[in-house]
Amino acid sequence: MSQTNPASVVDLAFVDQLLDVINTVSETNYSRIFLKQFDFETSTSWEQTKKHILEQFSGKRASSEKVTYANLEKIAKALMVLGKHYCEVFKLSDTEHKNIIDNFDKVAFSGKPYSDVFPRFVAEDDLTIAFSPILTSIEKLKKGIIFYFSTPRNIVERVHSSEMIGGVLRSVSYPKDVKKQYIDSVFIPYEMPRAEFRIMSSISKRDISHAMEKLQDSFVAYLGASKIVINDTNPVNINSAIEKIYNDSNYGRVIDTVFYSGENGIVIPRSCRKEVDVCLRKQEYHLAGALKEEVKCVAVSVRWDNIVGRTGLKVKTELKLESLSHFDYNVSTRFQIENPQGYQHAISLISDIEKAL
Repeated sequence: MSQTNPASVVDLAFVDQLLDVINTVSETNYSRIFLKQFDFETSTSWEQTKKHILEQFSGKRASSEKVTYANLEKIAKALMVLGKHYCEVFKLSDTEHKNIIDNFDKVAFSGKPYSDVFPRFVAEDDLTIAFSPILTSIEKLKKGIIFYFSTPRNIVERVHSSEMIGGVLRSVSYPKDVKKQYIDSVFIPYEMPRAEFRIMSSISKRDISHAMEKLQDSFVAYLGASKIVINDTNPVNINSAIEKIYNDSNYGRVIDTVFYSGENGIVIPRSCRKEVDVCLRKQEYHLAGALKEEVKCVAVSVRWDNIVGRTGLKVKTELKLESLSHFDYNVSTRFQIENPQGYQHAISLISDIEKAL
């Protein structure tokens, strides 16, 4: 099933597909922030938000159809990289970093069938058979270079329907295997010699490690085929940053932690309700417990609540780090970033981790 990109007049079917992408890669309360920055009318309900935006393509808009659609594309691409993701980082030498920045436009790829309609998704029947990341687009932004990869994955969804059971119409649901397109990405910031790998957090936890390895292998392979070589392809061990971030009383609000007692080999979780303005660093019972036995922080979640500019909407950003138990809590390469305020904020969060190493 082939699809073509919109010409001078935008087909509402393309708008509808693009809105479905935005809803897939982001939660409504987060995507609203980006939509309002481009003057789209939004609601706490995604159905209402979608209705308002479709109306803007029916005459209720300040800009041309072409500009309005281009703004939606920018939002979709941004949310593919921001939102909620599992992340790992490669450290690059200055030479490797410069080589990627100077030659990203020489990286060879076709990206088909995904690149034909990007940032919209292809139809399920058009998904590639191999479950490998396909380089789909490379974008140059003010803050860095983004490599977008399309990855088909099998997932289990619950299907809801109505069926006649014993002569009575009843609502039923059942699991169904479906194949869907995911967007993974690699971001190369101009000011920092590193490669930031991102996988959407909606992926099954059991598949994270394998998916991250495939993304990293694919990125290195695409660059290598274009004579751009990365020598160290091991994710940075960020384990030592966990305790330092926890101990930094000026850094966000701690909402979840896990401590490990080396003396008796148990883990001690601590958490607070996220909507309560409480920082676990300041809880007396929490501090007293740490004095009773020698423990180290092996997981921490830090949160910031901020109002974003003229949108008047609150964004709840979280940074989550966790040490690996099967490496005796001495190794941590993966972390989560949820809902940064934008590209610069996401870059700074990763830089904060690096500074704490």
